[in-house]
Amino acid sequence: SRINANYWLDTAKPQIQKTARNIVNYDEQFQNYYDTLVETVQKKDKAGLKEGINDLITTINTNSKEVTDVIKMLQDFKGKLYQNSTDFKNNVGGPDGKGGLTAILAGQQATIPQLQAEIEQLR
Repeated sequence: SRINANYWLDTAKPQIQKTARNIVNYDEQFQNYYDTLVETVQKKDKAGLKEGINDLITTINTNSKEVTDVIKMLQDFKGKLYQNSTDFKNNVGGPDGKGGLTAILAGQQATIPQLQAEIEQLR
């Protein structure tokens, strides 16, 4: 569980934030290129238009790959969290619903009955 929590904080969350920023930055990049591209069309500057469009396409492809990588990362992380959840449930209730942490704590020499008795005495 700690490994997954640290992975989320140190890797997954920063990567998601970076990808989101890159997508927002693309909008700004496109807005900055737009007037220039319109000018190159009006000037019939095919080379300039091609260069500008290629720059935008390169950014789109980079962002697309990052989004795909983030989706894969989140799918893998979801599997790890599911395993953590299953392990935790088995630790608390036992794999068959018996004999887990709950049964140990509620047993004859367990802490729960002792604490309940102490609470009753304080009332």
